[in-house]
Amino acid sequence: MFGACFGHQAIALALGGTVEENPNGWGFGLIEMSVVEKAPWYDGKARLLQYGAHVEHVTQMPSGARRLFTSPHCDVAGFSIGSRVYTTQNHPEMTPDFVAALIEEYADKLDPEVITRARASLQQCADTEVFARSIAAFFEAATAEKAAT
Repeated sequence: MFGACFGHQAIALALGGTVEENPNGWGFGLIEMSVVEKAPWYDGKARLLQYGAHVEHVTQMPSGARRLFTSPHCDVAGFSIGSRVYTTQNHPEMTPDFVAALIEEYADKLDPEVITRARASLQQCADTEVFARSIAAFFEAATAEKAAT
């Protein structure tokens, strides 16, 4: 099972973790994540960029979860449970054009400082391909493991 953003939070809650509003406020725009523990299916850099749009975050992982990613804005930016669960707090599916439009959609709804930071973050691009390969490798590994049993 893979979950992104709300999916990451829903999986954490469903399996006994905790989700709360982030006291740091919104994570919006391009967000730098650091690898805490490298999953076998992730072959990317120690730091990667993903688009984010969230104000809640996982504050306690489910039992048996391993924290894979962290960011200055979100301590648990991704986790895994064995080879069956993989998550990210951010949005690997979003494109630069979509995020730019989303920022403009929220421009009059959020603090101007959040919007200014989000707009400025779009000077770089997300590591979309790297993360997409990790998702594919995760499902391939799970399929191979299931076939072997």
